[in-house]
Amino acid sequence: MRKLLPGGHMFRLWLVGLLFGAAGAAQAQDRILYNPPGQPKTNVEVITGKIVDESAKRVVVKSAAGGNKEIAVEGIVEVYYQLPANKAAARANYQKAEALAQDAARSADEAKRKKLLGDAITMYSQLQKEMGDSKMISRHFQFKVASLSAQKARGDREQTLMAIDLLEKFTKDNADTWQNHFANKLLEELKGKK
Repeated sequence: MRKLLPGGHMFRLWLVGLLFGAAGAAQAQDRILYNPPGQPKTNVEVITGKIVDESAKRVVVKSAAGGNKEIAVEGIVEVYYQLPANKAAARANYQKAEALAQDAARSADEAKRKKLLGDAITMYSQLQKEMGDSKMISRHFQFKVASLSAQKARGDREQTLMAIDLLEKFTKDNADTWQNHFANKLLEELKGKK
């Protein structure tokens, strides 16, 4: 199976619909899928709340249950940011972009996979521009563009070099972010293949 999520945990894809479709109070909150320390990779938990701090080592969430919870970067599987209420179209496009990426992960047809990834990259690029006033969200969409470009580049030297450029720019511009951990892993993988 293909690895699209930072932690490469494909069996969690079904959570996307659950996370994006959650109703009630949890709907207006960020969500983090993570693997608790010392637990098997198949043990994934979800925390909802407001992300109040991010760094190269951790993400801090003020949880819906109260209090702050630190999630170590190494345990993060995926982060879903809640977009502002005044960005309804962007919210819908975020869901579509994530669905395209997940469909690409499941596709056995290489041409279809690359097209789906290309469409997701285009949507995330547009979302990044739209969310320029939210640094954390805009940066995450920049990371999604770079990481999905790395996935799309498989088997194509020219696209691999372009993906390396995107990831290097991301790591240079965002050195103290949780996404950097995953961007560096992707860079190592791509540089080994170019």
